[in-house]
Amino acid sequence: MSGEIKVKAYSNGLKGAEIILHSRPMKTAAVYNKDYLNLSKKNVKMNVVNIDSGNTSQNTDAKKYNDEIKHLHQQIVGYEQELMELRSKVKE
Repeated sequence: MSGEIKVKAYSNGLKGAEIILHSRPMKTAAVYNKDYLNLSKKNVKMNVVNIDSGNTSQNTDAKKYNDEIKHLHQQIVGYEQELMELRSKVKE
C-alpha cells in the first residue's frame, strides 16, 4: 500500500516548514514476528484513581470531570498549534 505522510514543523525563531513523504508498496512480503512485536511494545502505566464503586453518584461525577479534563486538554493542544502557525506566519 502506498500513500503520503505530511509533516509540519515549527520552532521558536525559525520559519515553519512542511515536508511530504511518499511511501511505496513493498516489493517483498512483510515479515511479522509476534514475539518481537510483544517485546518491542513499551510498558505504559496509566495513572489510576480508585473510586468507591458503592457510590454511583461519585463515579458519575468522576467520569464527567475526567471527560471535561480530556476535552480541555485537547483544546489547549489545538490553541498551541494555532499559536505556532500564527507565529510562523508573522516571521515569514
